[in-house]
Amino acid sequence: MTPPTRPRRRRTFLLIGAAGALALGGLAVVPTMNAMAAGGCQVTYTANSWNNGFSTNITVKNLGDAITGGWRLEFDYSAGQRLTQVWNAKVSQSGDHVTITNESWNGSIPANGSVEIGFLANGASVTTLPGLMCMLG
Repeated sequence: MTPPTRPRRRRTFLLIGAAGALALGGLAVVPTMNAMAAGGCQVTYTANSWNNGFSTNITVKNLGDAITGGWRLEFDYSAGQRLTQVWNAKVSQSGDHVTITNESWNGSIPANGSVEIGFLANGASVTTLPGLMCMLG
């Protein structure tokens, strides 16, 4: 004796409906799971020049939740400036592109906290950091 086909169809529809609900439920959860801590940064840059060089003081302020994953600044100089010495950070420069990252001991910044860094450079001083990008975490 063969089983009736009607209960199988109902089970199939129930399984498809459950799978669809699970998929839709998963889509609703994705934004919550991928939500990141509120954040942002403010960078204050001052330069003091002398003949063929300048020094800088930079403050990176965390405007959001505490950061524990480090920070990075990137910018492009346009007049051939070259960094010669940096303090409280690590630096790399490729052509005019400069990347400054945290040291192992100052990668965490509490909410509303800040980190002070600086560097010396050759070339003409600039009053802003062209194309500045600040990344936290």
